[in-house]
Amino acid sequence: MPSGRKLPTSGMGWDELEEFLDDLLVRLRAVSAIPRLVNSYRYGTQGQVQEGIDHVGEYDDGSSATFQCKEQRSLTKGDVETIVANTEYEADRHVIVYSGVASAKARKTAAEYPGWTIWDRKDLANLVRTLPLHEAR
Repeated sequence: MPSGRKLPTSGMGWDELEEFLDDLLVRLRAVSAIPRLVNSYRYGTQGQVQEGIDHVGEYDDGSSATFQCKEQRSLTKGDVETIVANTEYEADRHVIVYSGVASAKARKTAAEYPGWTIWDRKDLANLVRTLPLHEAR
């Protein structure tokens, strides 16, 4: 394991988490949410300059969102602050996609920054449940 990389919380690696998010965002385009996601794409891969993000989403109201995947044992207040500080890409919303279950402290820290939120493992499961059954499978 490379120096500085945190151990995963599940059998899913960072690349599988990014692939899962990519697939989920494509399927969320069919859900009648307000605003509705109309386009999403990966913003490069590991080793490339990504401006602190992994995915970009565009919505029908003209707004945008970034998604930063984190596959690690814990998500601390310091982790959230570092993610926010290292995100250079301008967007209306920023989502930290975390493979574990986020603590109240991590969520509170994210909420201190306008437009920031966390989607953890439970949030991702709930999003999958909003999909038509054939898409969720």
